[in-house]
Amino acid sequence: MAGKLLVQLGWVPPQRVRKQLRVTSDEPDTSLDLVSRLAWNAQLDRQQYAAIRRYVALFEHVRHEAIYLRLLEQQGLGADEACELIAQVELHAYRRRIGELLVERGRLTPAQHEQLDRRAREKLLREDLRVLRRYEDEDFRGVARPLLPTRHVDTSVFRLPVLFRTSHTLRAVDLARERLAAAIALDEEVEDDPDAGWATSTLTDEESKHIERARFQGKGNTVEVSGSVGPYEVSERLGRGAAGSVYLARRRGTGPLVALKVLRPEFASPEDTERFSREARICRRLDQASAVRLIDEGIAADGTHYMALSAIAGASLRQELLDAGGQGLPLQVAFGYLRQLVEALESIHRAGVIHRDLKPANVMVQAGRGRLLIVDFGIARLQSELQGEDDFRTATGAISGSPAYVAPETVAGEPFDARVDLYALGVVLFELLSGRLPLQAPTPYAFLKEHLVGVPRTLAEVRPKVPWPAELEQLVARLLAKEPDQRPASARELRKLLEGGFVERCLSAIERGEQGERKDEGLIGNPFFPNQGS
Repeated sequence: MAGKLLVQLGWVPPQRVRKQLRVTSDEPDTSLDLVSRLAWNAQLDRQQYAAIRRYVALFEHVRHEAIYLRLLEQQGLGADEACELIAQVELHAYRRRIGELLVERGRLTPAQHEQLDRRAREKLLREDLRVLRRYEDEDFRGVARPLLPTRHVDTSVFRLPVLFRTSHTLRAVDLARERLAAAIALDEEVEDDPDAGWATSTLTDEESKHIERARFQGKGNTVEVSGSVGPYEVSERLGRGAAGSVYLARRRGTGPLVALKVLRPEFASPEDTERFSREARICRRLDQASAVRLIDEGIAADGTHYMALSAIAGASLRQELLDAGGQGLPLQVAFGYLRQLVEALESIHRAGVIHRDLKPANVMVQAGRGRLLIVDFGIARLQSELQGEDDFRTATGAISGSPAYVAPETVAGEPFDARVDLYALGVVLFELLSGRLPLQAPTPYAFLKEHLVGVPRTLAEVRPKVPWPAELEQLVARLLAKEPDQRPASARELRKLLEGGFVERCLSAIERGEQGERKDEGLIGNPFFPNQGS
């Protein structure tokens, strides 16, 4: 799809697209897809890169909904109701899925929706495999055939009735949208002229930030080591980070135990080495009260790069959540951890560092103290380093971060700042309180799309027996806002909110059973989530 679009847009000649498709086909395990390869080779600029990601994700989203709708029609859904459903899901800045809307209305059970969704995904996969084989057989000549039924390409093209239905359906959907929009205006007592601005057959860019990238950042090229690394005796392997493996080790003699992170030169690319060195530079800047402490660094005689970090006695926050059995942590504990994480992020950001991979697995809970320390700065960046072209080139190979926690602007390849960590904090907070993720997806790649198209669930949806206050739901929704400007401006602002009695008010409201009222949602899946209207 990306190749056909690039050719149709005239951004890349078909012969170049075919060449890169051959390479991608021959190296299926690489972390670079077609778009990443073209950007890496300077054949796409930043704007083209972001636009093609947006267009491909929009096409895939609409294609899935089209197949899902066909399955519904095979089960008896009428043409008029199909048009009404399309219109309803199109009226959102972040589009609802047809199946989710039907579940909310009681037309489908969750099990029925999951079954239909699985059938749609299976059908998509079969079609993709069939088309890929056909294109490979013809040496990818098919990229010269247009993907879209129009010469002009913008986000307004990526609509179900435009791509997968007849012009008659398109007219019916547009009429249904006009009716629904007018009804919403009356319900919300909008004073504007009801005939002005409601009728439209296109969607705006704001409605269309449904962007997916194809690959995640790899976890480094490392091998097992044993014996010693430089002055350190290796004991056991603890895990892998973004820039190398981590071992429990001790300096020769009577030194303390350390977490030794290593990178073997024979398996490291220049980018791996630079990332490793950058992590050491970043760790030197950090306040040891909030993050893992750098004790030592160097290069062994055999060229192995290493850094010694403070070893932490305890378990990860991920393990605590697993031990809680998927129900979230006790509220007092969860809010206590939230305070610590906000203070830690404030300290990290004050040092000019953006973590970019905040998640429960990268937060250690010190045994016996309950103190949190943020670890693994393998993909962290200094805010002062975010303006150069090299940053874009490095990012084109892969997405930095973990699929369930990565911020929308990171997925989009757009400029980012410390608010990506606040987005990840919103996901972590949701987990601490509910034991679940605010967005659901069957695969890592699907998570990327969810971060940009999916409306996060409320706490009340996940744990309906808890009387969650509206103030808490609103904070979670703000942290998970698609647009950075709709999130809290900084960790400092968030800390001031917490110190202003927020936690105490929430705990008191929950204890009294004062749940935030949820109005009749209609087309709104999360009434606390910003900018859902058309």
